[in-house]
Amino acid sequence: MTSIKEQAAISRLLSFLQEWDNAGKVARSHILDKFIETNQGKTAPELEQEFSQGASLFLPIIGTTHPSIVDCVLKVLGTMHLEVQYEAIELIKDLVGYDVRQALLKGLVALLIPSVKEISKLQAKILSDPSVLQLTPSLPMFLQQAAAAKAIGVLARNDMSIAEELLYLRVVRGLMAAMGNTDHSNSQRLASLTLECFVQMFPLVAEHVRKCMGEELYQLFLSNAEDLYMKIDSIQADILAANTVNVTKALCLHGSSYSMNTLYGSRDSAQMAYLTHFEEDVESKE
Repeated sequence: MTSIKEQAAISRLLSFLQEWDNAGKVARSHILDKFIETNQGKTAPELEQEFSQGASLFLPIIGTTHPSIVDCVLKVLGTMHLEVQYEAIELIKDLVGYDVRQALLKGLVALLIPSVKEISKLQAKILSDPSVLQLTPSLPMFLQQAAAAKAIGVLARNDMSIAEELLYLRVVRGLMAAMGNTDHSNSQRLASLTLECFVQMFPLVAEHVRKCMGEELYQLFLSNAEDLYMKIDSIQADILAANTVNVTKALCLHGSSYSMNTLYGSRDSAQMAYLTHFEEDVESKE
């Protein structure tokens, strides 16, 4: 159990992150002035030690008593400030080691496809005011989409087991949908790079992506995933955005051959039980 003092510290940290993200240049200047005043006289090693001690306390607490941290971190991904986004992704890398892992992965995949409600709101605004189109690159839902694609790529490259879990959450469909978002080129670029990672890691994914894209688009993708968004036409973008790729279903239908042998290889019993949970969860929803 965490103490009232520890919970208050976490609350202050989250409030600080949100305050910093929403602050303008003048407000940030005041925040920094206050920080300097508070830590006047401390050496760099002392400050580094203080922050490292804070982080070592913060993460174990989050892992067991603060699942709501997932919503907070995912919301921060909608920032326009790259330094804040970077810190959020670094925190995500740590959080997947705790019991908020499944909720976090599900949340990241969900961000790849903005809700119909949000898209409808945007379309209505554009119809009433065409100038809104100029603001789409800075809309939080698209910034979150791009950042989620980036974070998923970072996690998948760092840990094969996380990449495998993401397959059961239909990450491939989400990434391809983001690649078809012609309203946000950065989402397209980052999603394409992350999909490339999954294609290279899993032959099954490559097979499904190729079938959905068609040979011409697939070869373009293989030749230069990062620049693909600049080469596709509107029809190809629509194919990506409306894709129904379901690698998860294939994994479940061929569970014994794909899931246990080809994809997972040798795992200890705890890992196998955890990963099998994803199969059962998906099967119950099919």
